[in-house]
Amino acid sequence: MAYKIMGVTAGRKNSNSEILLKEALMACEELGAEVRMINLKDFHIEPCTGCTSCTRGMAQGKNTGCVLDKKDDKKKIMDVLLNQDAVIYSAPTYDLMPNAEYLAFAQRSLAFETSFLETIGAIEHRDRVAGLIAVGGSTRAWQSIALECMQATMFTTDFKVVDMILGTRIPGRAQCLLNDELVARAHKMGENIMKAVATPPEERTWLGEEDMGWCPNCHSNALVLGEMQWDGIYYPVECQVCGCGGTLEKTEDGKWKFVIQENGHYKDRTTVIGRARHLEEIGQTEGGFYANPESQKIVAEKIGKYKAKQFPGLELGGSIMKPMSTKCKVLNTLIMNIPMALFISLAAQLLAIAAGEAPGFNFQLLGINFCLAYVISFFVGMCTPAVLWGLGFARIFKAEPGSLKFGLLVNVIVNLVYVVVNCLILTWFNVCLLGHAPFWPAYPISVLKMFIPIYIVGYIVSFLWNQPADKIARKICNEE
Repeated sequence: MAYKIMGVTAGRKNSNSEILLKEALMACEELGAEVRMINLKDFHIEPCTGCTSCTRGMAQGKNTGCVLDKKDDKKKIMDVLLNQDAVIYSAPTYDLMPNAEYLAFAQRSLAFETSFLETIGAIEHRDRVAGLIAVGGSTRAWQSIALECMQATMFTTDFKVVDMILGTRIPGRAQCLLNDELVARAHKMGENIMKAVATPPEERTWLGEEDMGWCPNCHSNALVLGEMQWDGIYYPVECQVCGCGGTLEKTEDGKWKFVIQENGHYKDRTTVIGRARHLEEIGQTEGGFYANPESQKIVAEKIGKYKAKQFPGLELGGSIMKPMSTKCKVLNTLIMNIPMALFISLAAQLLAIAAGEAPGFNFQLLGINFCLAYVISFFVGMCTPAVLWGLGFARIFKAEPGSLKFGLLVNVIVNLVYVVVNCLILTWFNVCLLGHAPFWPAYPISVLKMFIPIYIVGYIVSFLWNQPADKIARKICNEE
């Protein structure tokens, strides 16, 4: 069976990061691997919200997954990625570190912490290896933590890094193609990856440049002064990537080297057991916090001051984008949807009467439709990025934020989302479920007949009621 190798890049199409990755993957393909590659720019990846749902679950021995699993492509990618024998990552360097697309993707991997998932039996253990490529326009001085940041993101998914490349002084698009030595080095990485996957896991070693980095364990170039850790462990000097501890010793030729002491691998983050010790720390700090009612009480008493305090937001053309808490957003949605659901339901029933599809006005049916439309509208308001889509639509036309034109354009998309979802569900409920009409052609015909008048009604109501609903919600929540 062929080895499965995957490439993941966060760079521009047909530029340095992607080209070097493709060269490495071509070497794997030449040696018989089953190769696939993705560019993160082609996918939607939400940034981690910091909700701690995954780590709180881990502290309780539960696999809760990520709250964003159904909102973007991260889980779909991970389902494939974790079934590979090796993955080669590449990313451009921005401000000393990998670019935002790479970091957003990588920092969502905590919910896929393999040492935890293996411990509870959610997944089977798989030995994986990785190669890392970082490229930038300067020497290492301006890429000083690029590879180190990428290394740090390998821990949660248990990838053993066996080779790394730092492409320097190639700022131009595809400029790496002028450096035959660098391209050949990328090809060599592919060969090293294939050599690693063909080696028994317990015998796999570093295959990159022998003298790369300060740390003899992970080959990173970053050391920090040690400090007393949560469980009393102390090292004078630590590798800031893998966490191995030791000291600096002077060699016979007058240079310095980092020597890992006897117990220096105790918390080695490149090992499952080393990361499991970090999970013990999470269990004590986070698990202990949520399990202690007294701590919860103290925080609840003190946090009110900070929830109530609001600073001015960002002023754009006279419009201030004020922050809104989740509680206030929920309340705003509940208030906003009262007239929306009422007028949508009322308009739908009047249209049915005018078309001869209903004998007369029915308050009971109006109430049922109102409740249904209210619930639908709430979930649309809370679970879809309708407002963000509306803002994007308004910016296409370069409308000035805060202007009447801006508000009208935003509402075009926001109202469209609300009305489409409501029309689809309410029409099915009334025509097919209550009216016993056949789905085809009654359902699509009824949807088309209802859509335009319902959209007009919804647009007027939502535009007129949006600001008052916002003000009422903020006043109730003390977020004015």
